[in-house]
Amino acid sequence: MAILKLKEIMACTALAFGLSLSAGQVAAADLCQADGNKVDMKTWVGMKIYDRAFGRGCATCHDVSPNPNLFESVQKLSQDEFGNVLINGRNAMPKAVDSIMAVGPVKKAGYSEDEAIEAVYNYLKCRADGTIPATKLKKMK
Repeated sequence: MAILKLKEIMACTALAFGLSLSAGQVAAADLCQADGNKVDMKTWVGMKIYDRAFGRGCATCHDVSPNPNLFESVQKLSQDEFGNVLINGRNAMPKAVDSIMAVGPVKKAGYSEDEAIEAVYNYLKCRADGTIPATKLKKMK
C-alpha cells in the first residue's frame, strides 16, 4: 500500500513540475516493487532469467567488453526494442527467447514470451537505476 501511495506522490510531483517521460520510456519505479532485497514476483523471475538464460546467464557475455552492457542498453531501448533483440537476435547475439522460456521459474509461473521479456526488462531497468540492489533478491510474500 505504501508503495502505491509513493508512486502516486511521485506521479503528482512530476506533473506539478512539468516533467514527463517520452513515449516508450517508463520510470523504473513503475516497473517493480521492492523492499530492500525483496521484490515482486515478476522482477524476481526477471532476475532468474538474467542469471540462468543460456545455462550461464546473460552476464556471461554482456559483462565482457566489447559486448553491450545490458544495464546501459535498457536505458536506451524501449521494452519493444529490447524484446525484438531477444526474439530476433542482433549482430553476434543469438535469438534468446527459447532459452528464456526454458528457465525454470518462467515455466513454473506459466509466463508467455511477452511476460518473460517484460520480467527481464523490468529487472534490468530497476537494477540500472538503483530501485533494486545488485544482490541476490528474494520474492515478497
